[in-house]
Amino acid sequence: MVQKFIRALRNEREETAEIRRYQNLADGEGAVISYSFMSAAPEGVSGFSTYMAAEQAQVHKVLAQFQAVANVTFVEASDTAAANLLFGQRYMPGWQSGEASTPLIRKSDGSRSQVEVWLDTEYDLAKGDVRIVGTALHEIGHALGLKHSGEGAVRLPSAEDARANTTMSYNGDMQLRLGIFDIAALEAIYGPAQTKLGANTYTFGKDKVIVDGGGTDTLTAASSKTKVVIDLNGGAWSYANKKAGSLVKDGQVYIGEHTVIERATGSKHNDTVRGNAADNLLKGGAGNDTVDGRTGNDRLYGDGGNDKLYGGLGDDALYGGAGKDTSLSEMGTLESHDWIRDFSAKQGDRIDLRKVDFDPAAGGRQKMTFLGNGTDDARLSASKAGQAYYNTAGDELRVDADGDGIADYALGIKGVASMKASYFLL
Repeated sequence: MVQKFIRALRNEREETAEIRRYQNLADGEGAVISYSFMSAAPEGVSGFSTYMAAEQAQVHKVLAQFQAVANVTFVEASDTAAANLLFGQRYMPGWQSGEASTPLIRKSDGSRSQVEVWLDTEYDLAKGDVRIVGTALHEIGHALGLKHSGEGAVRLPSAEDARANTTMSYNGDMQLRLGIFDIAALEAIYGPAQTKLGANTYTFGKDKVIVDGGGTDTLTAASSKTKVVIDLNGGAWSYANKKAGSLVKDGQVYIGEHTVIERATGSKHNDTVRGNAADNLLKGGAGNDTVDGRTGNDRLYGDGGNDKLYGGLGDDALYGGAGKDTSLSEMGTLESHDWIRDFSAKQGDRIDLRKVDFDPAAGGRQKMTFLGNGTDDARLSASKAGQAYYNTAGDELRVDADGDGIADYALGIKGVASMKASYFLL
């Protein structure tokens, strides 16, 4: 589900099979945008002024802010007629300090309408006056498809609708930087900036909105003073202790919709750590943690405490560590399946198979029938589906799903010489 603070900033103009009101053809797709400065007043425009070099430099700085958070590249063009984005300035009487038109792109050929951004000459852009720099941020936001945060069918709550959080607000003091909601919305539309491509580490709570372009990255809550819930899915909201009603509150973290974080580390408290579709490395840390790999070939670590490890889809490796751990896993094929790497009956570890149906052909969910230990499929009898034994030669639980006496599925279990029925939760 798309977060409300993103929907509150995106323009609400209808997208059709041919027309889209952004600078790209689809969400998550980057855009190269040419821009130019007007050299003469358009017909009917009074109070016009060309941009001096120092004023152009300030516009370049503002454009760089957008490039730093979203996959948009601005390229200056000498031909104003061909530019996607055209900057002009004129004297604007009254309260108005800028204006911009809405972008339009045709899906059939990728052609775009020319968007104009106008700034008021009453303020000193050359010296970076906060009023006009804030206006430039606001109007370029419109040129990229953002709307006013306090207008339209979906709006920011009044407590969040402030320029400190988004340049698209009319409330509060002008800012010299994009706000957290601007960053989240721009990333949702254009994808993350292609600048953070290495191995980056983000500290839970310090980095409110995480936007990352690639590489193998980590979100760590190792220093958190309270338990955390970490969800690495793009567009997910993580939090310390409990989820607040607003992202601006302390201990709230949002990962961009098109951002992939591969690794996560919990705190020393009782955490919940959930992965995404990538091949994750997830560490619960100390405490009684729940670690869920979801899809992908994951490595899950519980460490100390009584942990719950969920392998999910993919070939996962589960390490409970010290404590009484419960591993929850689906059955994989004989060639491709999860491995519980440090099962310890002495510590009280258990393997939870209560959601697995060991005879899909029968009505309802059928429990596993454990036959004990053996070295080959001779331990199975061709009489009943859902029979299983622990193969001591291969360290695998092997299951006959159709009753033909031949193993169909497996689960790797390391750390024990032989298994007992009491080691399973059925």
